[in-house]
Amino acid sequence: MIGKKDHESLNMAWESLIFACLGETFEDTNVIGVVVGLRERKNMLEIWIKDCSDQHKKLEIGEKISRFLNIDF
Repeated sequence: MIGKKDHESLNMAWESLIFACLGETFEDTNVIGVVVGLRERKNMLEIWIKDCSDQHKKLEIGEKISRFLNIDF
């Protein structure tokens, strides 16, 4: 989650995720899309994956994103 007023961080993270998907940085065919969600209370970046029932794969993708964007969850 990125702070509601932190538009610069949101833009940078969004751009990094788009380039990661285009450049196949994830090296995973389960990542099928990324979305930026602007909400009243918070802004979010969402990662769409093909097989959401595979918990191990979701954690693996989350760890890659965390390292790639240099953020802690």
